[in-house]
Amino acid sequence: MPYIGKSPSFGVRNRFVYVASSGATSVSGADANGATLTFTDGAFVDVYLNGVLLKPTTDYNTSTANTIAGLSALNTSDEVTVVVYDIFAVADTVSATSGGTFSGAVTLGGGVTGDLNLNTDGSAIKFGADGEITLTHSADDGLILKHVGTGDGKEPRLTFQAGDTDIAVDDLLGSIEFQAPDEGTGTDSQLVAAAISAVSEGDFSASSNATGLRFQTGASETASTKMTLTSAGKLGIGTATPAKLFSVSGSGGDYIAQFENTTSGTPYGVLIKEPSSASAGYPLLALTDSGGSTTRFRVDSSTGHVGINRAPTSNDTVHINDTQPIIKLEETSSGGSKMLQVGVESDGTPFIAAPQSGGQVEVQLVGNPEFQFLNSGRFKVTRSGVRATIGRGNVTGITVDNGSTTNVSGYNGVLFNMVMVSTGGGFGSVYSMAYNSTVNKIHGTGNFSSAQNTSSSTNVYKSSGSHSVTLQNNTGSAETYYILVLTSYD
Repeated sequence: MPYIGKSPSFGVRNRFVYVASSGATSVSGADANGATLTFTDGAFVDVYLNGVLLKPTTDYNTSTANTIAGLSALNTSDEVTVVVYDIFAVADTVSATSGGTFSGAVTLGGGVTGDLNLNTDGSAIKFGADGEITLTHSADDGLILKHVGTGDGKEPRLTFQAGDTDIAVDDLLGSIEFQAPDEGTGTDSQLVAAAISAVSEGDFSASSNATGLRFQTGASETASTKMTLTSAGKLGIGTATPAKLFSVSGSGGDYIAQFENTTSGTPYGVLIKEPSSASAGYPLLALTDSGGSTTRFRVDSSTGHVGINRAPTSNDTVHINDTQPIIKLEETSSGGSKMLQVGVESDGTPFIAAPQSGGQVEVQLVGNPEFQFLNSGRFKVTRSGVRATIGRGNVTGITVDNGSTTNVSGYNGVLFNMVMVSTGGGFGSVYSMAYNSTVNKIHGTGNFSSAQNTSSSTNVYKSSGSHSVTLQNNTGSAETYYILVLTSYD
């Protein structure tokens, strides 16, 4: 029958031989061969006197431990033989059926077939001659791998070793897989949902063991690679072959990457630090086209200059290069779109514009409005105490017959000056006038006069308190005048 305990080679029956001295009534201790008598149960002992089997309790007793006593007085040279049966060695046996405890080391040369169960919460497996590495069960939770040493360098280490003796490119060295195979829904839910794998990047040799890590996840699939860390330390998200130390690649209508700071009071969400050895032209931040050769947006590391559709220059803080570059500043909080544009037309003409209906452009100095360009073609000085507007009237041709008059009106304010040119008089004349004053001729050539009824001339005059002037033609023939009126009013 099978058993666990002493093997038969240790002896299940032991013989002890004693040569008696005259008058002895017991035998014990070392026999004639030096073996010490020992037994655990007197019922499993046979005693012979000169070859004759004695009867227990009648011819002898075993009431004293490891002693055959109660013998009739022996003669000199009588031979007492004691046979001890120790077939099962019960105190040193672990039953295959009932189990038990091994107090010493056990060697399993043939391995273990079937399950090995550690049925106690907190049970541990110890590794090493000193038991320095332990794998302990954390009740209802998991396993703890620990190095029991307390000094530096006494940390546990788990190593995955491949037995393959010919590692080639894309060979798997080891992996950790996560799976729920017993999930009741089945199909996708039972596939490997995530994994971390070590994969060779080339043939292993005496001088090469290039290996990368692949991080795999799955949504409705067996987990596939979503992030890669190469042997060169390059991290790729969405790409298995990152070209830079950190490469992100993706598709779809949403953002590829997002950096978000949710801690209040922190002054930045994305921080890009300038290298200590940056030189002029070094891109602190660069956005390029799909080929990577054309700059769309670039910030120079050393100068902080920005280039759009080109690399920034040393002389220009912001340089925008386009067929018709326009910068738009738009305000929408007041209920309507207010916009300022600064740009260059496709024909090369620079401009400043307020394109919305009724738009105007205001110039401020130290927060104070100084002047405005109005939509009506007027220029208005707005500084406190110096309110004036200079506008341009229509440059139109006015025909006046000889001896006739016509009125030229200013705007709702003080008529400031007027430039007038006739077809027959060349340049013409420039006049200034105020609401309650007469007309003054500032400059003039040909037949122009600021006095009424002057013969052979064009007369410009006005009455006091008038917003208009009168043109009188006394040149002898009809004249066509081209007039530019500049006005100033509060």
